[in-house]
Amino acid sequence: MKDLEAREDMRLYLRLPNLFAVSTPVGDFQSNARTAVGMWKIGAEDIRAFPIPAPPVKTQRDIVCNVRELRDQIARHRAEAAKLSDQARADIEAIIRGVKPAPT
Repeated sequence: MKDLEAREDMRLYLRLPNLFAVSTPVGDFQSNARTAVGMWKIGAEDIRAFPIPAPPVKTQRDIVCNVRELRDQIARHRAEAAKLSDQARADIEAIIRGVKPAPT
């Protein structure tokens, strides 16, 4: 008897998100979903009709500007790291060959 009640509770629980989420974009998407043999399916038309939120153009431009600045900063850091790595290799080689004294 408990197993039957648990299954009924689960069926009700699985239906609840669709009842409460219909007013949100995800809920609209969910409400268009269909099920067959327990597998959820969303058609291509449903996907095409789904609204994709985007920030205002000014915000998008600000984001692009910030990303460019960060990429430039990353490039500078990589160049500096490569320069330091080359210098460290040269120092190690000089120490091994006895041209430069080892740090103490």
